[in-house]
Amino acid sequence: MDDKTKQPLIDKLEKCMLDRIVAAGTKEGGPDLLDAYQLQAFIELQYYLKVEHDFQADEVAALLQFSDPLAVAKECWKERDPKKGFPICALLHRIDAYKRFPLVTPAVCAKENADQLQALKDRIDQNMSDFQAELLGMDKMEIIAKSAKITAMQESHAFMKEDYDFTPVEVSLLLGMENPLKFIADKWPSDLAGFLDMDDQIREALDDAARDAVFHREAEQSAPPEVKAAGQAGKASVRDDLRDKMREAGQRLPSEGKAKGGEVR
Repeated sequence: MDDKTKQPLIDKLEKCMLDRIVAAGTKEGGPDLLDAYQLQAFIELQYYLKVEHDFQADEVAALLQFSDPLAVAKECWKERDPKKGFPICALLHRIDAYKRFPLVTPAVCAKENADQLQALKDRIDQNMSDFQAELLGMDKMEIIAKSAKITAMQESHAFMKEDYDFTPVEVSLLLGMENPLKFIADKWPSDLAGFLDMDDQIREALDDAARDAVFHREAEQSAPPEVKAAGQAGKASVRDDLRDKMREAGQRLPSEGKAKGGEVR
């Protein structure tokens, strides 16, 4: 991401850091050792975000919605898996950030989130229309062979449009995909028991997608030039691996859980 795009967030993070320094310095009785340790942790995180973190557009947009994005980022940092990088959007969902931390202007954020959700549902509709158009170009035997895929696409479309309760972070993650409907359909369960706890399965899939995206991006950036060149030819395999992982997750039987409303879809 270019510096100009992320600069508003960098400026806000710096202001949050300066506010903390001022607050510690003007504290009645002066700062204590605990204050110093806390400031050091915030300073190190603020420096990392400014200089080292490879921000994505959805991460910048998400953090800018919070009154104190540095505090939110610190909580995300505590929950990260160092082996998986720092997938901020996935971590925002994990820490339930939109309920725990104050937003800049809740009304404006609500409007933006609603617009984003509608854009996602429009994308899902377009994905379904494109899939149906593809079917119309097939003969009867080809369509029969795709019967399981057709069912998965139809059920996924209905579930994501009507039943799934999206978080703002999940909307951002799915809008970053060219075909979010296919992403969900590829993990759609093939057996009746697999429909239990679909919400949990989808959220787990989105968390994995965000972590894997960060892992592959950081691996590419740290690789030698000749390895990067070879990796360009294999980029399509990343999506295939993720698709296989989602399908495997969809076949798992949850140890606990009930279908929404006490029924199985």
